[in-house]
Amino acid sequence: MGCLETVMNEKDVVFESIQNISAVSEEVSAATQEVSATLEEQSEVINLLTREVESLKADVVVLNNSMDSFKV
Repeated sequence: MGCLETVMNEKDVVFESIQNISAVSEEVSAATQEVSATLEEQSEVINLLTREVESLKADVVVLNNSMDSFKV
């Protein structure tokens, strides 16, 4: 095998490796975007739950005050 043929084969190997790295990078980027979207959704749900808990706490205070009026 000649020197030029060896260089051409090595070039093909390097090119294929670069393509593989590029494909993996794209997959990682897509996965990262999915994780980010999921985290945003979870953050919104947590914020909603926090607001609902605060509302329930306020309702408990109102109910406790109402019940106090019935105590003898």
